[in-house]
Amino acid sequence: MRNEEFTIDNFEDFDVKYLIGYSKEKNKIARFFENRYESTSSSYLSTIKVFVGCEIESCDFAIEIYSVGENDDPRSQINNKEIVGYAEEGKNWTTIDVLEHLIKFPKQGLFVVLKWLKTEENLYEYSGHKKNREKRYTYSTYAPQFGTIPSESEFLWVYENETWEKAEKNKLSLLQRYEGKHSVPAIKLLFDNL
Repeated sequence: MRNEEFTIDNFEDFDVKYLIGYSKEKNKIARFFENRYESTSSSYLSTIKVFVGCEIESCDFAIEIYSVGENDDPRSQINNKEIVGYAEEGKNWTTIDVLEHLIKFPKQGLFVVLKWLKTEENLYEYSGHKKNREKRYTYSTYAPQFGTIPSESEFLWVYENETWEKAEKNKLSLLQRYEGKHSVPAIKLLFDNL
């Protein structure tokens, strides 16, 4: 029986303006969630909501939950079973029910890791340009793109070359709200006391 439900890091949809896509250098991104609540020590992660941009009819992605390491980095995977999110075409929230995994919210906090799945179904092509704006190129990549919100937080990590690295702050001048800040994945967590 659920007797308490609360959301961590609730923000408005209009805050999500920039999306991060797949690249060969990074196939996982992680966001840290601090445990700021006394009641969460007996609470279980019930729902993960991720803002996703899907350029094809549908796509899927993996979610991994990690503990916090000695250097405040993602350390060990907590979930034993695979967690997969399914997104439809467009920019939408994808809701994933994870209560069956019985993941408690550790006192040190946790990381939610978003992982691109390199499957034939997620592969698509798009047209773009480099520095020469008059010449267009065709590129291949994997869906989806993950929505982000601007943050001063140091808790965005990127999995590069088989290690977790702290992400640099944005140098985007196109979106002034993001310039000089981190692009933190737009993720909402819901916890239940059972």
